[in-house]
Amino acid sequence: MGTELQNTEPIKIIVPLDLYDRLEQDARLFEVFRNNGETIVLNSLISALLSGYYERYMKEISGRYEDMKGILENYIQDPARLDQVIRKLIVKQAEEESRNVKEEETRPLHIRPTKRTDLIMSEIAGNTYKTGENISEFYRRMFYSYLRLPIYERERIIYHETVEVLERACRDGREVSFSIRDKKMVHRAVPYKLVHGLDERYNYLLCQEPNAVTGKPMASSFRLSRIRNPYETLTEGTITEQIQSYLNAMETYGPQHSLNEDIVTCIELNEAGRRNFQSIYHDRPVVYDAEKPQPNGRRKYYFRCSQNQLFLYFRRFNPGEAKVLYPEKLAEQIRDFHEKSLAN
Repeated sequence: MGTELQNTEPIKIIVPLDLYDRLEQDARLFEVFRNNGETIVLNSLISALLSGYYERYMKEISGRYEDMKGILENYIQDPARLDQVIRKLIVKQAEEESRNVKEEETRPLHIRPTKRTDLIMSEIAGNTYKTGENISEFYRRMFYSYLRLPIYERERIIYHETVEVLERACRDGREVSFSIRDKKMVHRAVPYKLVHGLDERYNYLLCQEPNAVTGKPMASSFRLSRIRNPYETLTEGTITEQIQSYLNAMETYGPQHSLNEDIVTCIELNEAGRRNFQSIYHDRPVVYDAEKPQPNGRRKYYFRCSQNQLFLYFRRFNPGEAKVLYPEKLAEQIRDFHEKSLAN
């Protein structure tokens, strides 16, 4: 009986086109897809947003209320009048923070109640009814507030239930079991830490899990948005000293890439390569050390990150701009890539 929804009909709010597009973009960024892995489900994103951000947003408003009250209560003695003035100021401030748009620049957004959002949507409707506030305006302000956060914070909000399970398992030192989107294999791992990438976009679970072939422990990384149905097991987990060193290096040099070897890579860049290294920001490897530039403009850089990361990054450079001095295996891998590209 307690699982029945109070609200069964979707509500329609009017939002600016840019707000609608940014919410859709978040659904793509955080992979909120249907089972086909391609079609986004905007209502699922909004449901997760409401359940993960509404309380935080209300606390933010409450904090503004108390700050304004501390300033204005010396000037407005009537409590009812003081409350009215503060609420109007908060609404005015929020309206100024969100962009004013013309009617033709808006579109309807339908939000369907779910078990997670039913009571939240009822509370929003009740509060806006009491204050006479336009319900579309309330949702718009909350969505804009959410979108002002960094990408990695927004991803943690959308997957807040998964975050709670993973972070609790990290604190408890217990194994965690989960599957990966679109894959049936179940992973059972000892979690180390949930961290965001160096580019401050996405979050990754760093953990130790057994190698599927050898059974030996290895360091692994899983993107937050791809983890499904995690639960904390009753088994205590211990991370080996060697794997711990790999996980520490992954946190430092790039958590999106698993690292299970301690290899120092030396890559020499000419002047054009050095310019590209500064301009190609996405997934750029962290420099471990570097020598002074030579008179001819070439410079040696040293890396301790994943070989796969170095391959994916430096294969984008033009021939001659980046020369792998060692290890030879990486040099061969990049050469083979360019040779096959030319052959095609």
